Formats: sequence, C-alpha cells, structure tokens
Amino acid sequence: MKKNFWILQGWALTWVALSGAYGIQAFAADPESSRYYYAKVPARSLSCDAEAQALASRFSESNPQYPATGVCIGDTVVKVGDASHPYFAVEIEYRASAELVPYTAVFGAGGALDSSPHDFRGAYATLSDCLAALDDQSRIFSEKTGLIAVTATCERATSLSSESAVLKISGWGEPVSRLYATGQGFGSAVPASFWNQILDLVRLEGGSIVRQWDSEVLYYAKDPARLQFHVFHSFREPSQCEAQLAEVKSILTQAGATTIVLGCIPHAPESGLSSVVLRAVNLGPAFFRSDYGYGSPRYGSFEECQRDKSRLLERAASRGRLPLGGVCNSTALASGEFALEIYEQF
Repeated sequence: MKKNFWILQGWALTWVALSGAYGIQAFAADPESSRYYYAKVPARSLSCDAEAQALASRFSESNPQYPATGVCIGDTVVKVGDASHPYFAVEIEYRASAELVPYTAVFGAGGALDSSPHDFRGAYATLSDCLAALDDQSRIFSEKTGLIAVTATCERATSLSSESAVLKISGWGEPVSRLYATGQGFGSAVPASFWNQILDLVRLEGGSIVRQWDSEVLYYAKDPARLQFHVFHSFREPSQCEAQLAEVKSILTQAGATTIVLGCIPHAPESGLSSVVLRAVNLGPAFFRSDYGYGSPRYGSFEECQRDKSRLLERAASRGRLPLGGVCNSTALASGEFALEIYEQF
C-alpha cells in the first residue's frame, strides 16, 4: 500500500513539473472570457450608437481593469400607464473571470420586512416625472455613494395594480452609502406634524432624504435607520385613541424605545373608513409582545374597560407575567364591545 502511494505521488510531482515547463494549467479554465451587460436607456439628445459608447466609457471608468465596448442593439419603447417614451437597447462587452455586479439604487416603495426599496410600486406617479428626475438623481447618486452613475433609467413598476414609474441608477464598486426606504404606506391622511417627526428621526439616524411620496421616504445612509413602526388598533372615536397615547408611550419606553412619535391617524379618505388608527414610530429596538386581549373580559363600553385596566394588569403580574401596560380597544369596530390588550416584556 505504501509503495503504491509513493508511485502515485511521483506521478503527481512529474505532472506538476511538466505543466510548469510547458504552460499547461491543470484543472483551470480560461481565467477571463467575454461578459455582457444589457441596458435600456431613454432616448434623449444622443443617438443609440453614441449612448452605447458613452455607457461603455462610464463602465470602463468605473472598472479600469476591465475596458468595455458598447453596441447599439436597437430601438424600443417603455410604457407606463398611458404614457410612452422611446428607449435604446444597448449592450456592453468586457472580459473578466466573473460577472461584475453593479450596485443599483431602486426608487420604489420599501418592503414590509426590510429597509430596501423595491420596484413593485414606483416613487414617481408618471413616466415623465421620472424622466425629468434622472439627471438630478444621478448627480446625487454619485455624491452619496461615491460611484459613477453608469446607467440611469425609468421603468414601469412591477405591481399589476400600480401605474407608477421606478427610477433605477446603477454603478460599479462598493458604495459608501446606500439608498434605503422607510414608511408604511400611511396614506394621504397623515398629518404633516406626524410625518415631519418621522423625517426628523430619519435625519437623526444620519439619513439624507432624496425623495418623498405617499408617506414613503427614500434616503441615502451608511446603514438603515433603526425605525420601528407599530399599529395599536383602530378606534371609532378619536378621543378613545387620544386617551391612550400616554399609555402606549409608556409601553414603548419600558420596552427599550428611545425616541417615540405617536399619533391618532385618520384612515385615508379613499378607504371609506371614518375611524382613526393609533400609530407609533420609534428608534429601536423595542421588544414586547401582546396577548391580543384573549384573557380579557368583554366590556360594554370604553370607560368600563379603562376602569378595570389596573386590576387586570395586577392580575397578570401576580401570575408571573411582566406587563408593560394595556390598551382598551373594540373587539370589532361595528360593535360596542371592548377588551383590554396587555403588552408585556418579550
């Protein structure tokens, strides 16, 4: 067995020596091959060929070790709603061992679970609004990210229910700041005083705001703002909401929140609802959980629920729970029945 091992090792050493002498690269493919990047750019002052060359020039400037050439593929059209605009389809070619992936700033709504903008709903109501913003947003992109804006374009939002436009800017390299989104689609009825406080929180976290629309905000920052959004039920009577703002602030403070914005926000007119929503935004993290009112008696009025709150919180504490507070809310807006929802340490 040992003899066979030394024979195999001898053959291996001989192969290494031969491969070095004759330039044979064992188990290695060509380290570089042709790569392609495809883009659609709005037709403006330049011809398609000129746009392709300009794009290749910006790409090469961003990636000096990978010089590129640009080719015009042809004309196309982008349509958003009833509006359309001529575009050029262009392609750049470069040689590299792997695809070079750009950083792309997407001017769209934020996701429900993260701070990254998405293209399902665009930041611009019309295609013309988006196209008009290309130059300014490209300049800001370069200032904030430190990257060259190689491509800038407008596309239709991917949601079938949205006729909005998404602006996208791409550059190569590691950005010093990225584009983030915040806002939970509060609707058109959000009071300016409430919304301005949210903008202040974004700025407090180091965000540089570049776009606002429909209670959404886009900003550049090194890291996403540590904002948490909460909904503490709907109320038919605004007074019932307002009476519990201090309680909600106490709950969030005990849970670890630092700066807190509270408000009783009307539903958007288009919803057809006349109730208000108790909303809170804080710099996090704040950790707590709810019992959803399952252990609460049902009360015939808001006032009755409020009067019994202390007893239920004391009972929860006596049973080993760690209650932070409670909110009286209607079990159904159409009914006059209320329950106490207890929030406790997580």
